[in-house]
Amino acid sequence: LTGLYVQRFFKDQLDIRVKEALRSGSTLSVLMIDLDYFKKYNDKYGHAAGDILLGRVAAVIKTCMERGHAISRYGGEEFAAILLDMDSKKAYDSAEKVRKSIEEAVFTVRRDEVRITVSIGISSFPKDGRAAAALLKAADGNLYKAKEGGRNLVCPHSSH
Repeated sequence: LTGLYVQRFFKDQLDIRVKEALRSGSTLSVLMIDLDYFKKYNDKYGHAAGDILLGRVAAVIKTCMERGHAISRYGGEEFAAILLDMDSKKAYDSAEKVRKSIEEAVFTVRRDEVRITVSIGISSFPKDGRAAAALLKAADGNLYKAKEGGRNLVCPHSSH
């Protein structure tokens, strides 16, 4: 549907990348990206149009990412990315690029021009965790902070 990896592959890759980072001492960050108010697009235009919108948003996310980063559809209207060799500051800059690019994009859905925004949570290895599950939990927690903070936000680790 989106041309991105699926959640299972993403989780497998995150496990592998965390183990590599533990051995090498490198950094990595995780982004959890969720489309804001996506249900209203599905309700207004139908699920088939919502699927097309997901694919178009995925294309924008891909254009913002550097080669080698693993980007996946995590579930529903949620995407996830592993940013290799990126500390929290670089990950924040990358997440802001994604957020702004989606905010500025105009998508055509059933002949209507629509705009959509995203909320993004970040976690970074090793600061937010030294295991894949801990990084996912931290990124997801920060995603919820972005949602609670008004949406269309990037929420990094609180010490950013």
